[in-house]
Amino acid sequence: MLVGAVIPLTDTGAGEEFYSTAIGATILLPLTVWLPFGMVWWIRRQFGLNEGEAINAMSLYADMFISKWHLITLGLILIAWIALIAGGYDKRTILRSGGGAVLLLYIVSTIPIATITHGAHKIDESMRSELDRHYQERMSKSEVREDIDRLAVSAGAFSDDDSYDIRVYAGNYSSAYTFRGSLTFTTYDAQGQVVHEKSYDNVIIAPGEKKKLDNYYTSNTFVTYRYTFTAR
Repeated sequence: MLVGAVIPLTDTGAGEEFYSTAIGATILLPLTVWLPFGMVWWIRRQFGLNEGEAINAMSLYADMFISKWHLITLGLILIAWIALIAGGYDKRTILRSGGGAVLLLYIVSTIPIATITHGAHKIDESMRSELDRHYQERMSKSEVREDIDRLAVSAGAFSDDDSYDIRVYAGNYSSAYTFRGSLTFTTYDAQGQVVHEKSYDNVIIAPGEKKKLDNYYTSNTFVTYRYTFTAR
């Protein structure tokens, strides 16, 4: 469709100019995709918004409005502008059609991206809150004897069509101790039967750190879970 923007208005059908335009679009496609990818990656890196870093208000809005998925939109926008310019359209048509392409493509892509990102942020926020609640509840029932006792795990099951998305978070509530070791995590159903068991090696949790360890899909949900940290 975008290649068609540079095809001269003619009744003779597709000819030499069509094929040369198609070849040119193919050559320019990697440039128009990777150039914006590099630009957005650099901007997000400057503000500490790349994957793996803690979610805050700034990173949430960045993921909603200038996410990595918007690179596809940027690539399509650049292709549209190049196509209009290469097609020899007058400046007014280029500005009107190009501006419309920018607005339409950005809105169409941002609505689902923002919706999905906001939902993921809510899940992350609830899991971190559950981690705090679980730790406080556990501390009220037992006495802290060692630094490893200040570690906690929270888990949640989120329905996703015919399966469940299991999220596993871990936190270190010590102010000085860095945990290095392994974690065994087991979920159980209402009858106390094991639903799923996983082991995580080379786990490192810094003092005060809370993070997502894993998420996986399973056909069955769970009622409760147990976990064991083993320091190395």
